[in-house]
Amino acid sequence: MSIEDSHLECRYVIDQHGQIVSVSDTWSLVALDNGSADDLKPDDIIGRSLFDFMSDEHCKELYKALIRKVQITGEPSSFPFRCDTPTRRRLMDLRITKTPENQLEFEAELLIDDERPEPCMLLDADRPSSDEEVTICSWCKFVNVGDNWFEVEDAMKALGLTNESLLPKLKHAVCEQCEGVVWESMKGE
Repeated sequence: MSIEDSHLECRYVIDQHGQIVSVSDTWSLVALDNGSADDLKPDDIIGRSLFDFMSDEHCKELYKALIRKVQITGEPSSFPFRCDTPTRRRLMDLRITKTPENQLEFEAELLIDDERPEPCMLLDADRPSSDEEVTICSWCKFVNVGDNWFEVEDAMKALGLTNESLLPKLKHAVCEQCEGVVWESMKGE
């Protein structure tokens, strides 16, 4: 099986305390394709808090609100997000469902998988980087330049960066548009 399979789904389950209790067989495949297999092996993440893997406090708060909503109402919640790599643009749908055991299952389904015309090294976690930072949205993968959010390649142009430049580090946040989509998903379901 490859990540390009059109119906690829990746699942993980957390308990009532937010600890990861299981991951699907496709977990390692997705982690490997995203360049993070060494950091995200199932044995290394099971038993850890879901929030250990989120650096942005605002993103954590949005996830906590989504989790509370599903725990309290028992109704599933879903929203789109991007899971990009230097060579691919991927649109996925994340669905959070309460299980009969009062755990929460997160199921990410691949909706669109497009190859980038050329690799975008800003998204390569293994590349050398400068001390500068640019903010990238955790959900849509757009990069903030001034008061605007741009697709990563357009942001690199606006910032005068090339793949050969010593590129800035990525600082994760949530853009206003994605935050609105998440809040709307909680109201509309």
